[in-house]
Parts: sequence; C-alpha cells; structure tokens
Amino acid sequence: WRLIHNTSAFLYFFFYPLTIFLFAHFNRKYISYSDWKQKVIISISMAVLPMILISLFKGMAIAEIAHTIMVIIYNIKLSLDD
Repeated sequence: WRLIHNTSAFLYFFFYPLTIFLFAHFNRKYISYSDWKQKVIISISMAVLPMILISLFKGMAIAEIAHTIMVIIYNIKLSLDD
C-alpha cells in the first residue's frame, strides 16, 4: 500500500502544479499578464513550498497542508475571475 500511496501522492503533487504551469505557459498570449503571473507564481509555489517544508517538518504533514492551501487559493482565484 505504501508504494501505491507514494506513487499517487507524487503524481498528484507534481502533475497538478505542472498542469497549471503548462496551461499558463501555452496560453500566455490569450490571458492577461497579471493573470499569467499569478498562475505561474501559484503553480511554482505549489511545487516548491512543500519541498522546502518537507525538509523542515519531517512527518508532520505541514507540506501537504501548505500544498492544500495553495490549491484552495488557486480555486478561489479561479472562482473570482468569472
């Protein structure tokens, strides 16, 4: 079960921010500069911040909480853009 958990967690924590980053990268001509900048910053923060926190707080799930907060911020930003 540990292999399944680690593989799915890696795929989620890596590909979710990568998808947002690639969306912003490929659509940079069609979205405003501020919107593009926010998407890039949020996607990079989703990937980098948990990696930093994993090394600081071993076994405390702080990295997962930070990632979840970044996902919530991104979703709120999407809902306010409409």
